[in-house]
Amino acid sequence: MNATQNTDVESMSSERRGPILFQGIAAIILGFLLLSAPEASLTVLVTFLGIYWLLSGVVGIVKIFTGTASRNWFWAAIVGALGIFAGLVVLDHPLWSTLFVPAVLIVILGIDALLMGVVNFIRALSGEGLGYIAIAILDLAFGFILLGSPLIAGTYLPVVLGFFALIIGISVVILALVGQPAQQEEISGQGTRRAA
Repeated sequence: MNATQNTDVESMSSERRGPILFQGIAAIILGFLLLSAPEASLTVLVTFLGIYWLLSGVVGIVKIFTGTASRNWFWAAIVGALGIFAGLVVLDHPLWSTLFVPAVLIVILGIDALLMGVVNFIRALSGEGLGYIAIAILDLAFGFILLGSPLIAGTYLPVVLGFFALIIGISVVILALVGQPAQQEEISGQGTRRAA
């Protein structure tokens, strides 16, 4: 690897480092907020979700009339109307939405876990390994627990999301601070091996 290529690698890694570091710090802050004040944080998150749904619904409808929507304008209109409706409902009833949006999410996750459990069980029976039976049992148990009490599971959702945000944030910050130079050394090492 010549000096010009090495400079390009260094500048590329420093350009990527900033946004990655910012994302990691933002995830850590979000994790602390969710863990320190889960109810208030959930209310803010659900409110932002309502604003997002409302704006995406309006943009979807506008795209129909400006001609930038896909050929299936009917489906774009339905999605736009649903977004506007959901956004208005969430913004009009933020406290109710804070209770029911996580519960609906828990029901969706519960159904997803049940489906994953069935698929993993089929994978185990088709000869992909007995480990899939254990995964299937865990998925099915997780799905039944979530579907058995979605309101209770929804109340713990901010805490779980907070832990995940902290773990992801710390990992991303470490990647931004430590991972980039290691990647650069790996690239530099490959260049010297090729030359030899």
